[in-house]
Formats: sequence, structure tokens, C-alpha cells
Amino acid sequence: MTDYKEGAEAFLSELLTLKERKAALDRDLKLVEHKLSAFFAQGDLNHLKVEGKDLSLKFKDVSFVFSPGKKTYDYSKCNEIRQKEAELKALKQTAQAIGLASQKTGTPYWIVRS
Repeated sequence: MTDYKEGAEAFLSELLTLKERKAALDRDLKLVEHKLSAFFAQGDLNHLKVEGKDLSLKFKDVSFVFSPGKKTYDYSKCNEIRQKEAELKALKQTAQAIGLASQKTGTPYWIVRS
């Protein structure tokens, strides 16, 4: 194997290692945020609240803002909305087909599965 191929494969190994570490950090982060949410709900962090801002905390000169979660709505039982969504989807497909809609490509990324 050439040095070039070995170097390229080393980056694949590095990507795999980084993705695994990121997944572990994401799990840890989710657990810590869950525990902090419980402390926040119980009032155990009230002494750190920023005056006039119920969801903001100040700790070690860093601001933390609790977000209770974004509200979403389920329209699956609203037939008129589902019909309009279907019409909009068809209209978008037509605009794409006749070239009225411009296509954009997002930032490239890698997916790693094992």
C-alpha cells in the first residue's frame, strides 16, 4: 500500500474515532442536561437565576439558559391542512420540474455506520 493510501485510511480511522467519541459525549450531555432539568424544576438552581429572567442562570461568569422545548403541533387529524400540504407538495414538484425552483446543496458530511 502506498503512503498516500495509508494516509487516507488513517483519516478514515481518525474520523471513526472522533465519531465514536462524539457519540459518547452526546450521550453524556443528554444525561447531564436531563439531571440539570430536574434540578431546575425543583428550584435547586434558583440561587443562580438572573434577575428578571426566569430561565437564565449565571454560574462561573457563564450564562446558561434553560429551554423548556419547542412547541410543535400535530395536524394529522386536520383534513383541510393535510390537503393543502399535499397541494403545496405537488406545486413545489411542478416548480422544480419546470425550473422555477433553484436547487441548493448543503455542506458535505460523512456518515459512519458499523
